[in-house]
Amino acid sequence: MEPKLNPITLQTFLKDKNINPTFIFIDCDSEETGDELIIHEFVIIRMIMDHFKDKKIKIICETKHHQEFKKIIDGYKIFNYTRFSHRHYFISNH
Repeated sequence: MEPKLNPITLQTFLKDKNINPTFIFIDCDSEETGDELIIHEFVIIRMIMDHFKDKKIKIICETKHHQEFKKIIDGYKIFNYTRFSHRHYFISNH
């Protein structure tokens, strides 16, 4: 059995590690927990987009859940995306 990780906020992580990124690469796996499928790249992309809504950021994200991904990005009106490979998207907000 894997040890349970204690989740932290993106703000806490960036502050604790003294990170001020202008570019982020996201490559996560999904996880099945009982009857639920957790798509971790969606959790992380929402955290990043919420945190950087007023700051310039560029993101490359890998996903195989294309329709759901597009719905999330389209919900954030200030972010644009371009698909550049089978599973990869470039996202920016300025």
